[in-house]
Amino acid sequence: MSGRSIPQNKIGDLTFAAFSCSNLNTNLLAAGDPLVEVQVEAERSLAFAQKMRFGYVIDLVNLQLGLIRNTAWVDCEIRLL
Repeated sequence: MSGRSIPQNKIGDLTFAAFSCSNLNTNLLAAGDPLVEVQVEAERSLAFAQKMRFGYVIDLVNLQLGLIRNTAWVDCEIRLL
């Protein structure tokens, strides 16, 4: 999973990196990757966006995390039935 992470270095376009984190989360969800792995990546993305103080991407990733957590909860409840 860490191979897909956006490298956090001092060189490069930070705006592009922040949006790439959000897009990566969307792609992982669409590809059907395990929610636990997607959540870990989304939390990394959120930490990166917070470090860069990029409010719009923080909002996007928070929405993605909400979707991931709610979907995981529903999946858990269905398995208990």
